Amino acid sequence: MLDIRPLFFIRAVILRGAGDKASAAGADIKAFQELNPDTAKRRLSRSHQIYAIVEHFAWPVIAAIHGYCLGGGLVRCAVATHLLKKVRRSPY
Repeated sequence: MLDIRPLFFIRAVILRGAGDKASAAGADIKAFQELNPDTAKRRLSRSHQIYAIVEHFAWPVIAAIHGYCLGGGLVRCAVATHLLKKVRRSPY
């Protein structure tokens, strides 16, 4: 786990996707075909660790949805963050 110590000047964290068209689209299903069971287990475990960090973060975490947010991407954002906020026309 990361060593994150609360700082008095941080009030919240905003997560935003880097692309222009979508905030999150979930997993690349085609990439799963290349995984063997051990690799798949490690990747899934790491994914769970990352979302656990977000879910138990020291500050409120806001997911800024600014485009498409589909499938597992939407579900994981909804479960892990404290608030989903649509910041542009977004069909979810």
